[in-house]
Amino acid sequence: MKKQMINILLVEDNHADARSIQECLLEVEHTAYNFTHAERFSDVKNLLDGHNFDAMLLDLTLPDSHGIETINLAVQAVPHLPIIALTGVNDNGRLFGKR
Repeated sequence: MKKQMINILLVEDNHADARSIQECLLEVEHTAYNFTHAERFSDVKNLLDGHNFDAMLLDLTLPDSHGIETINLAVQAVPHLPIIALTGVNDNGRLFGKR
């Protein structure tokens, strides 16, 4: 059976986390993933030119963007693209301004 190819834009500044995410997804049967990796949100606009992505995996703590600002920037850049937020922050909602 031929594997379905899914093109993922992975926006993650931590190389170990990026590698771990890729390795986990490569274990999924019947699906193949093509990853394009960006370490900063500012790199995303250049990567969108000429590429067709099926989804974006988006770290919420990047060197040039943080929290809900990152999601807002992503939605503005690619409103049609599914965005999956990634975060290791456990701070009772302060990432999004809740108290």
